[in-house]
Amino acid sequence: MTSLASGRRAGFAVVLGALALAACGGPWAAAADESSKPAKQILADAAADLAKVRSFHVAGTQTDADGHARLTGDVSASGDSRLKEVLGKQVIEVRVVGTRAYLRANRAYWSSESVGALAGKLAGHWIVVPGGDKSVKALSNSLTPKRLAYCARHSAGTVTKAGTTLLGGRRVIVLKGEGDRPGTNPGRLYVAASGPTLPLRIVQTGPAKPGGKDTRCTDSTDTTTASDARLSAFGKPVHVTAPPHPIDLGDLQGSPGPTAS
Repeated sequence: MTSLASGRRAGFAVVLGALALAACGGPWAAAADESSKPAKQILADAAADLAKVRSFHVAGTQTDADGHARLTGDVSASGDSRLKEVLGKQVIEVRVVGTRAYLRANRAYWSSESVGALAGKLAGHWIVVPGGDKSVKALSNSLTPKRLAYCARHSAGTVTKAGTTLLGGRRVIVLKGEGDRPGTNPGRLYVAASGPTLPLRIVQTGPAKPGGKDTRCTDSTDTTTASDARLSAFGKPVHVTAPPHPIDLGDLQGSPGPTAS
């Protein structure tokens, strides 16, 4: 599993950035039934609501070249977030607070990162991710309302309505993405049929079509072939704080380092 620490693909950024319509939360007036509108208008309405986003919770799964992972996270409008990924025996947690990011992972993860004897020293401890790490910036930027609104309009491909259904007892409109344009992937978006145009579930059903990949919406090395994300807790306050006594990797040079807890 590649990671923030390695400076390569950040799984959280890929999944959450690829949601395209990741969340809405705010003081909307009650909206008319969206189901009578064309697919493009429904998509536009959802994108417009992103300007009001405050926060959201996401829980889901993804399958890519690294395997099948479970993902959970809470994200605020500022980009502050707490995220967790479980991939096989590997467990990775990330916190983004302002311009800084922190990572905590178990020994299975660090062993896969080829860090040698440091695996035992880093396991179970919060690590300060170097401020210049490109993956950290990608992670934080991919979750902001501005970026999500952009991706809503530029990553959909051809979108059609696929009827209505119930999701958790709530009537939703199903939008089908064909994945027929370079850089887009096939899937389905489940949008609340009435009230705020909230995307409640996002499903990716196949890999992205080669070419034309917009790195503002998905990582250039993304290998995701399937994902299923459920969104909830719209607008619920998200308070993310820096972990106490995080380890600076630079401090480990020439020192025995901490003992894994």
